[in-house]
Amino acid sequence: MIKIITNDEQINSQEVDEILSKVEVHDKNLFYTNARTSKKEKEAIKHSTFITARQKNNHLVGLIRIVGDSTYEYYITEVMVLPEYQGQGIGTKLMKTALKYCRKNGFMKVFLTAAKGRESYYKRFGFKKTKYTVMRILSSNIKKGIKWN
Repeated sequence: MIKIITNDEQINSQEVDEILSKVEVHDKNLFYTNARTSKKEKEAIKHSTFITARQKNNHLVGLIRIVGDSTYEYYITEVMVLPEYQGQGIGTKLMKTALKYCRKNGFMKVFLTAAKGRESYYKRFGFKKTKYTVMRILSSNIKKGIKWN
């Protein structure tokens, strides 16, 4: 039996690292740079809300990480289910629980970045493509000479 937990406060950096290492991530280089450390992961956990899926023995099998101002805007940054548990509706339960959490807290906007080819999955929950382009700066690019001053 899988239990969905809203605002799972027992999540730890080792569990996040374990699931990241097993799930196919669209841009894995972002997750495994020198910038992603256990110390930073612990700090990120403090500033995130996690919706998790756990087995009876408390083993983490899926998660959603939400960041934002906890009032108006939320950003779903990670949606992951271990490969051996995919196709069982766990991701759907996680998404519905995450959206219920955002609704309960009075959101104005919920954002997420869908991996290429996964857009139709998120459309099922009401997400729509926007006219805006998602842009990013990677810490690795800064080291390659991008200057801000």
